[in-house]
Amino acid sequence: MKVLIVGANGQLGQAICFYAPSKIGGENLYITLVNRSQLDLCSPEKCNELVLFHRPDFLINTAAYTNVELAEKEIEKATLVNTIAPKVFSKALKITGGKLIHFSTDYVFDGLKNQPYKPNDEKNPLNIYGKTKSEGEDQIIKIFGSLNQYFIIRTSWLIGPFGENFLIKMLNLLHKKDRIKVISDQFSAPTSTTTLANACWSLIATIRGSCKQSQICHFSDLGIASWYDIANCISEYAIDLKLLSEPAFIEPIKTYEYPSNAMRPRFSALDLSDNKNYFQSTVYWRHSIRNILKCLSEKQVIYGK
Repeated sequence: MKVLIVGANGQLGQAICFYAPSKIGGENLYITLVNRSQLDLCSPEKCNELVLFHRPDFLINTAAYTNVELAEKEIEKATLVNTIAPKVFSKALKITGGKLIHFSTDYVFDGLKNQPYKPNDEKNPLNIYGKTKSEGEDQIIKIFGSLNQYFIIRTSWLIGPFGENFLIKMLNLLHKKDRIKVISDQFSAPTSTTTLANACWSLIATIRGSCKQSQICHFSDLGIASWYDIANCISEYAIDLKLLSEPAFIEPIKTYEYPSNAMRPRFSALDLSDNKNYFQSTVYWRHSIRNILKCLSEKQVIYGK
């Protein structure tokens, strides 16, 4: 089985590579990694050539333009990466017969529902990042039509031991600052790259022979939290694991108190109840944070003032 992973140097791409099995269903796995330096996602021609050259059984697209703030200014670039690249991948895979696993985001929703979003709920993104990811989903669905060749996995608030994410940023701020302000009125669920990577391989193992029905799935760690809740959890466990000695004081603030170019949904937790046929979310978000911090502790990445 040939698997092409796009965005292999990102935090999710690294996790998917790390947790890749050697075989699936007794079939050997041959993985090709493609990172930012090897593929310009802003070039539709290069994206098309990549698929037609490798002709993978599965293309796992973890690449995305994820800078929510900068996307408001770099609209063309965000559109090329989040909308056009998935469109081109889909067209090429439709020719070769390969399957696409594409990762999307809770930011396709406006957060006004005040209860977890189901996969078929109406989308209404509030910012350019969410809009371009939503349009990327639409392109995939439009191109494949009734062909069972794609899965879109929406996830939320991705965190892991490496790369750019909220947990790593908080560790650094808790170390460097005496006082930090964190938003307390936006709610969703953090998702560990570990649990999401394993879910991805579980999905491939399930649909490798035949994908009976293409669909959009929701996946996150269990529970709901605010950014403020997560920051306090990081501080608590980092002290316990001796990653931090004297962490900064965490002050809760409201969204309107934080300067931002982009609007964000106030409540974008994802409903996970439809996942039982493919993968199950089994890890509570606080446990994931402790596991990530334990990983950093074992690698002796110590923060202290």
